Amino acid sequence: MLAFCYRYPTLHSFLFHELKIATESLLDGSSGQQGSNLAKLVHPSLCPILILLSRLKPSAVTSEAGDSLDPFIFLPFIRKCSVQSNFRIRILASRALTGLISNEKLPIVLLNIASELPCTRNVSSDASNSIDTQNGTCHTFNSLHGMLLQLNTLLDNNCRCLADSSKKDAILKDLIEILAIRSWIGKFQLCPCPILNSCFLGVLDNMLSI
Repeated sequence: MLAFCYRYPTLHSFLFHELKIATESLLDGSSGQQGSNLAKLVHPSLCPILILLSRLKPSAVTSEAGDSLDPFIFLPFIRKCSVQSNFRIRILASRALTGLISNEKLPIVLLNIASELPCTRNVSSDASNSIDTQNGTCHTFNSLHGMLLQLNTLLDNNCRCLADSSKKDAILKDLIEILAIRSWIGKFQLCPCPILNSCFLGVLDNMLSI
């Protein structure tokens, strides 16, 4: 990915600006309005950009701080796609993450995603628009699913391929501590959504196999 960026800086800049525009309608998780129609809109450039980014490979090294061609700068926009009500967009976004995260930055990204999952459940009566609230952050079921997909994909592709087994052990140890207090997502009695249940259990299964 780094070689790609430095070889084609104009394309890197184009993708950055297009992705920024394509995700502008996707609201911040703290806004509490992820269920609005804005989160359902799909910009025509979004799918092609996500597909292109998903074809790239992660770098083993991190770019220098402040590097304008660092692929890591795409991360905030890809992460915002977790709120999308379009199932395909959420899947493509999770795949696009794999080529943006270097091995050095992988632990912090994984732990950040896991930490954003709510510890407690506070859902509305409408299952399709249920919201989990924690520390002022609102999550629709779509956003929870999007975050779990991103977590799962980074584990299965990036973490699994780490050559340093001690780094893998450290990542898994920290993830276990974080996910242990979020285990309600994997229990149907507490989270009546089979898709979220299976996705959470898929994360645990990947951690076990790694």
